[in-house]
Amino acid sequence: MGMEYNEAAAERLVAVYLGPDVLAQRNDTLGRIAVQKGELVLDIGIGLGFLAAAIADQTGSNGKVVGIDISQQMIDRAKRRNQREWLSYQCADATALQFDDSYLMLSSAHKAPNMSRILRRFHRKYWCCPTEVFGPYG
Repeated sequence: MGMEYNEAAAERLVAVYLGPDVLAQRNDTLGRIAVQKGELVLDIGIGLGFLAAAIADQTGSNGKVVGIDISQQMIDRAKRRNQREWLSYQCADATALQFDDSYLMLSSAHKAPNMSRILRRFHRKYWCCPTEVFGPYG
């Protein structure tokens, strides 16, 4: 299942994700979604997991963050950097997930087929794209 990345492509992505433009976007996203201590967050389409890790820092250990991606290689890379027990990662098709609507849902996979079906269940949801955050919806 999922997309395949070789090491060189993954390293190029890391360099981009750590660059000033993406870091500024990530900080803007964190400000817009306003995650609270103890909150439950489902982050769909996490890539390398930098945003999920930053969200986990905001929720603290009383919260829970689950990062989902369709690429096992991206999940593996995200797991290697994770030091937080309340942050977990799953390689999965987001449209087949079973999470209750108490989670804040953040998705950069909004163009994935059938994504609108899963999004309807969540009361608080945001779309992310490379330049903007849309929401909250619901």
